[in-house]
This record gives sequence, C-alpha cells and structure tokens, in this order.
Amino acid sequence: MTDKNANTEIRKEFCPNCEAETPCTHEAELFVCDICGEDFAKYIVSRNCNVSDVSVTQDVSIDIKTGRSVENTNPDYYKQEIARLTALVERLKEDAERLAKYCQHIPMPDTTCGRMYELEPSSLLRKGKVVLLYGARRVGKTMLMERVLTNTQRSAAQHQDQAAANSGADAKNGPTVKVFSGVGDDFELASILGSRKIETYQLFFSLYDIIFIDEAQYIPEIGACAKLLIDLFPEKSIVLTGSSTVNLSQGSSEPLAGRSIERRLFPISLLELRQERAWVDIYREIESYLVFGLYPEVLGLGSAAEKTEYLVNLRNSYLFKDILALEQLRNSQKLQDIVRLLAFQVGNEVSLNELATQTGLSKNTVQRYLDLLEKAFIIKKLGAFSRNLRSEISKSAKYYFWDVGVRNAVINDFRPVELRNDVGALWENFVVMELLKKYEYEHRYANFYFWRTYDQKELDLVIEENGVLSGYEIKWRDSTAKIPKLWLDTYKGEVSVITKESLLALLEHGTLQP
Repeated sequence: MTDKNANTEIRKEFCPNCEAETPCTHEAELFVCDICGEDFAKYIVSRNCNVSDVSVTQDVSIDIKTGRSVENTNPDYYKQEIARLTALVERLKEDAERLAKYCQHIPMPDTTCGRMYELEPSSLLRKGKVVLLYGARRVGKTMLMERVLTNTQRSAAQHQDQAAANSGADAKNGPTVKVFSGVGDDFELASILGSRKIETYQLFFSLYDIIFIDEAQYIPEIGACAKLLIDLFPEKSIVLTGSSTVNLSQGSSEPLAGRSIERRLFPISLLELRQERAWVDIYREIESYLVFGLYPEVLGLGSAAEKTEYLVNLRNSYLFKDILALEQLRNSQKLQDIVRLLAFQVGNEVSLNELATQTGLSKNTVQRYLDLLEKAFIIKKLGAFSRNLRSEISKSAKYYFWDVGVRNAVINDFRPVELRNDVGALWENFVVMELLKKYEYEHRYANFYFWRTYDQKELDLVIEENGVLSGYEIKWRDSTAKIPKLWLDTYKGEVSVITKESLLALLEHGTLQP
C-alpha cells in the first residue's frame, strides 16, 4: 500500500531491532520500522541473518536484500545460478583432468638418496652422442635427469662467475647451459620431430646445448628423429629416456648405430644407499627390503601399510602400461597370469611348455610375452652356462624380478621374512639384482648365468667377466653350502657363498672378505 506521500511505501520487512517482520516505511534509501522507529539505513542486512551478525556502523555501505531483490524479482534466478554453477563445476573437472595429466610428468618428491649416475654426469651427457636411459616406470629417471641437468647448469654458472671474477669482468646474466626438456606423449613435440625437416629442427633446437626427451618411446620412429638431431647438432648432448625398450630400442637401434650409448637405471641399489647410510643401518633394513623392495618412493614411506598401498597401486597402474599401450595386446589377463606364475618360480628354471599349458597360450606366444616383460623391465632372464660338458643344461632359463617388492605385489604377499617360506627365493632374486646394479653402474661388462647339470649339480649364479668365471651359491643364512666338485674340476673358477652377512662386503670391496 502507498502512503499519502508518493515517495513513501509501507510494507513488511525484517526489523533487526524487533527481530521480526514488521510494517516499515520505505522512503528513498531508508527503511523505518513503524513499531520501534528503527532506521535500517545504518545496517547491512542480509536475508535470514542473525541480530549478532548485523553491523551497526553508521557510515557503511547499504546492502539490503528485500522482496524486490534480484532473486525475488527474477523467477528464473535460481535456475540460472544452478546452470552457472554446474558449468563452473564442469570447467573445474576439465582443469583437474589437465592438471592430473600434467602432474604425471612432474618428478616424484626428492626424498631418496642420490643416484650413482649423479657422481658421473658425463655418463649421461655426451656431446655428439644420443644417450638412451632405460628403466622401469617410477624408478626415478625423470628425477635423475632433472638433478643432473640442474647441477650441470649450476656448475657452469659458477664456473662463469669465477672466470668473470678472475678477469674483473661483470658476470653474465642467464644460464650458460641451455636445456630443452620435453615429454614423448606431447603431441606438438611429436609433430615437430616427426616432420624430420632440417629447417624445423634448426628453428626449435638450435639454441639449446642439451636436448632431453622423457618417455621418448611414445614418439613414432624416434630413432630416425634422434639421428637427424645428432647429425645436425653434433656439438649437443641428447638424452632420451624410456620405460620400455619395446618401441624405443626398435625405433632407434639401427638408425643410431654408432651414435648412441645405452644406460640402465634400476630401483635404488644398496651401493647408492651407502652414500648416505652406514652399512650397519642398511643391514638392519635388509629384511624390509626383501618384502617391499627398493623403489625410490617406497623408501620414502614410513609404515608397512603405506608401502603396501604404493606397490599395489604400482602393480595396477604402471606395471603393464607400456606393453599394453605400445603392443596393443588383446588379452592382458594372460600376461598377468604369466607374471604371477613367474613370481612363484623365482630361483627355479622355467619351462615354456609348462607356462603354455597353464595359461592356454601357444609356446611362441608365451615366449613373446616373456620378451615383452623383459623389455618393460619387469623381469630379468638368466640363461644357463654351458661350455664343456654334455651333462650341462644349456637351453633352460631362470627369471628374476627387477624389484622384489613388485614380485611380492604380484602375488599379494607382504608378510615379514620370519613368516615366509619363500625367503630363499627372495634372497636369490635380491642378490642377483644387486650384483647386476653394481656391474651396470661401474661400467663392467659381464655375462650372468646359472649352472646346472642333468643330475642336479648346480650353482645359483655364474659371472663371466673378461674370460674369468666366478661362481656363487646364494643362501640366506647357511654359509657352508656344498660347492659342486664337478664345477671346480672343470672350470677351476672361484666359488663363494653369498649370505646376508657377506653381501655388503662383496658389494663394497668386490670380495666376500670385509
């Protein structure tokens, strides 16, 4: 209703003084309660507010939501708000997906020890060479390269500053070593490299001293691309990393003949742990390493539950990713079945016919799957040593896992060592891989075998280096293992027993004597 004065209006509004809706006179920007005479102009009033929420500041801006507020005068207001918020949620989902994809390429938290290659960065950065750095997913290839590249730039800058200080000149701004860093599943990078045009390569890469491409196996014909790069820029260092040799080695082996160097990065080695920990501390943790392995992120986790969760997620999300993506296998379950069967046969000879029978696959398909698993750095094959005796087995093979934590994840067994009946197999797997790590990082070129005869005489491990044979029996506790006399008489090589107590001395000193 309207007052005599055309500029005034009487209606019910919420009076903060009366704490109720009362008849109020509305004139210009003022609301005056007809009951108590309170002037609303000195309040900021929001719908459904409490009296304690009302400001009594005199000179504050007025924000009064009344029956004529936009949400009441526009009948579609709330529908429009819901539509707006729904669209916002969808945009946030899209942003989250893009962020998740980006985060896949962010290096894992730097919570572990340094790697052996950091002590010798020249082994990864070779001018005029393409370094192919292989390793399983999540072993730290990206982090390693980020560290090496950062340290290289820092060292070059310090050298430049020192040279400037010695000459009395002003130090130059900006990095002295320029690095290009890309990821193999980047469509634009794949398109640039795939063009294989000299002018394109010169446009995008000529300004850099180092070219680093992570997970390069996803770039089609990467070998031919890398060959053109190194031929155009022989003064540069090029590093390609790959978590599978399925595509990277096939696409690069022939084009890069004579132009490439291969390196392998394993899960953390005991020798790398030794850089920051005493042997006595490492010795105390060996039983934990046998259960959870030595993946970098595992070592940064505190509880057994956290380590178990990480390894199970690794198994489910990453273990077969490259094989399935690059080979487009039709039956991934069969592949997992083979891995599970191998996990139960660690330390024993593996029969292809038996695997074929148990999985329902042909022998050739089983052989192909084993080859793919080895190229994805899930398993490692050791062949049989045979040279002089007709009684020696020559065509058999054993398979070990690159990491015993992954092996235990495959069979869902994370029990402590004292409750296990497979500790001997775990220890054999662990020792073989630690020795492989040692030889790789020390650039020692040797062949690893096992030895067995048809009448069950055997050695767990035979290493042939520069024509010299060394035999090993691998025992968790028993240091008095019997050495086959036939081996001693035939090959005259040194034979030792590797136990929990003697492994650390062998790794550090190259001998079982501490």
